[in-house]
Amino acid sequence: MIQFKKLFKEINRSICLINVDNSYCTGFFIEIPIPSKRNPLLGLMTFNCVLNEKRLKSDKSFTIVMACKEDEKIEIKMKNQGFVFISDLIEITFIELSHEIIEKHKPSFLRPSKKNASNNESILIFQYPNLEYSFAHGTIQSSHGFNYYHDVMTSNGSSGSPLLNENLEVVGVHKSRSTYLSRLGNEKENMDVKIAVKISEIIYAIKVLYNNRNLEGLKRAKKSPKKLSEIQLKELSDHGIELKLKSKEIETLNNESGYNNKQLKMLGQTLFYCTFSQKELLFYRTNYAWLNWTPLISNSEKLDQNIISQINGREYALITWLKLTELMYL
Repeated sequence: MIQFKKLFKEINRSICLINVDNSYCTGFFIEIPIPSKRNPLLGLMTFNCVLNEKRLKSDKSFTIVMACKEDEKIEIKMKNQGFVFISDLIEITFIELSHEIIEKHKPSFLRPSKKNASNNESILIFQYPNLEYSFAHGTIQSSHGFNYYHDVMTSNGSSGSPLLNENLEVVGVHKSRSTYLSRLGNEKENMDVKIAVKISEIIYAIKVLYNNRNLEGLKRAKKSPKKLSEIQLKELSDHGIELKLKSKEIETLNNESGYNNKQLKMLGQTLFYCTFSQKELLFYRTNYAWLNWTPLISNSEKLDQNIISQINGREYALITWLKLTELMYL
């Protein structure tokens, strides 16, 4: 019991409630081994629907309340912070905190797990559902692309909470809950699923932009993918890549699908397809990499081999060209 209380006290220095213009979410302090383990990034990580591109401009600020000091509001002024990363695709924001904030408030920085979580692995979430600090236990249900599906009880305000394994290492970040229609035999049933993005994918994305910060500047890391010019779109088209969704298709989807207008507008500028592939080879343009079912420049040799095994020569040449363009079209 004493050990648990000590552990809980330490975790309380790692979790915070974030308030931006009366929108709330959970955040946590994390140590990311970039550029190295000896010189890591120390910062705040959360869900980017609350801390998004518009709210991360240098003249903006927001407040946090640490779980260990809930009577004290801490103002985070963006002009005083370091490296900033956002991604609309994985829906994550990371802000490198200033030395002044760290020294004054002494947060405890969680560490990311070195390996992905397994199905049925036990996890803990410390969170602020409905603005009330609490923790809950559950398991990883399954893994899909960038995301985990889990069964931990969450609610409004839980987005941005860390998923912790038995070693209290971060394996993922809770984003949202979703309902989908499942067919079991002749029966249909609405299934509820909780979605979290894998910490390994987040670190990979941050690493790409951090390592290229001198090439394009720090501004790229905290911006959505830029809108491509007609010249750039033509060059992509000449290589066999074109936008997947036309304006009329976006309008139709807006009326018939569950996507909101903002999501469809983003897809209209970032979702591409290969014009000469016999199979539907799709590419998604983020601010840190070209993606199909994995990053084209992945952090895994196994993933690279998986991509190569499923494409033909011309498709391979196209993917190689996209790799060589680095961040030119992002």
